[in-house]
Amino acid sequence: MSKKAVVAGASGLVGSELLTVLSNRAEYGEITALNRREERYDLPGVSNTVVDYDRLQKADFTGADVVFCGLGTTMKKAGSKEAFKKVDFEYVVHLAQRARACNVKTFVVISADGVSPDSRFFYMRVKGEMEVALKKAGFDKLVIVRPSLIYGNRKEVRAGEKIAFAVLSFLKPLLMGKLRKFVPVHAVQIARACADYALSKPAGTHIINPVDIQSFSK
Repeated sequence: MSKKAVVAGASGLVGSELLTVLSNRAEYGEITALNRREERYDLPGVSNTVVDYDRLQKADFTGADVVFCGLGTTMKKAGSKEAFKKVDFEYVVHLAQRARACNVKTFVVISADGVSPDSRFFYMRVKGEMEVALKKAGFDKLVIVRPSLIYGNRKEVRAGEKIAFAVLSFLKPLLMGKLRKFVPVHAVQIARACADYALSKPAGTHIINPVDIQSFSK
């Protein structure tokens, strides 16, 4: 029986790739993209639902087998720590809570490598706090995907990210052993990892590290 999937953050770099990956997999028959506005997709099985993340109690995920969460922003785009936390913590946690209220069994979230609720770095701390909250949500299966630097066809230009990618790409031959986790991963690799692990992992909480993600093709 094919799975019904919901993708939050569908307009983002990984989210948009995830829609394509899910659409091409026979296991996923119905895919709902959550967006703030109307969007049209030419992908088999993919439909759009407009959602207000400030009023998620009105969202209905009844019948969905898995919710994929690719919500996230940057400090620069958010404009403040409060606005950043609203997206990367509050929206993600509220989405998870609403999914559980609708009896969704599996939740897959894209986090980041090196996060910790005790980190002195705000970005890493918020992501770590988000993970802690999700572990308490009560899903049968929780898959936390922690990529390293992500690259792909972004709509906006991120200068710092481009510089980091260039440096890490140059150093790639030296990134061996424990340093291998710093090799950048493509958005498609993350999307493939999300789609696969949502199905293949047993019940419980699973942390997917950068090296795991690197095993998937672009």
